[in-house]
Amino acid sequence: MSPEQSHIDPYLESEYNVRARRGDFDEVVADWMRRSAAQRNDTNCCLDLAYGSGDRERMDVFTANVPDAPTLIYIHGGYWQRQEKSIYSFLAEPFVNSGANVVIPNYDLCPTSTIPEITDQIQQAIIWLWRNAASLGVSRDHINISGHSAGGHLTAMMLATDWPVLGDDIPADLIKSAIILTGIYELEPLRKTTINDAVGIDEWTAADYSPLYLSPTSSAPLLVSLGG
Repeated sequence: MSPEQSHIDPYLESEYNVRARRGDFDEVVADWMRRSAAQRNDTNCCLDLAYGSGDRERMDVFTANVPDAPTLIYIHGGYWQRQEKSIYSFLAEPFVNSGANVVIPNYDLCPTSTIPEITDQIQQAIIWLWRNAASLGVSRDHINISGHSAGGHLTAMMLATDWPVLGDDIPADLIKSAIILTGIYELEPLRKTTINDAVGIDEWTAADYSPLYLSPTSSAPLLVSLGG
């Protein structure tokens, strides 16, 4: 092990860096991208809506055209340093077909950005959606949220957000329910893996942005799942 890798814990590296030992990952993503392209062609959708001024502060909205339909915001994973929204358009299909809207936001990636900055971007994306719901044909009274891996971490951070602090018009119960898929709830272990080479989690970020140590601000129903 080189001196610059001396901080790596072999056990944590093997447990967290699943992508490094999954040989079919590229093939899986290629399939998702094919299905996602088809979904964007077949569904009523608004693509690349700007919720902020940054190049990646964009979201895709897939609408079911059902009055008062619930809306699911899906936050993609990739350890805050990989992937983007267009890969995941295929997830909208079963929800739209069942009468629900789906919103998939992009966010800046590490190392260009940091976890605190990304957390703020997702908060701003949700606030933008709530404020512009009527023009999108979306009910702002039925907003739900989900995310996988790093997106699960961000989902949990949204449940610990004091929304009225971010805007006098924003209700505390903005989020009506949440589903977290194999989320990351404690950041400290990642500091001893190569994942952190790009993410740059320091002691302060690990303490203040680990949902494990935060109190929820929401009483919304929550489903926490783990995939293996």
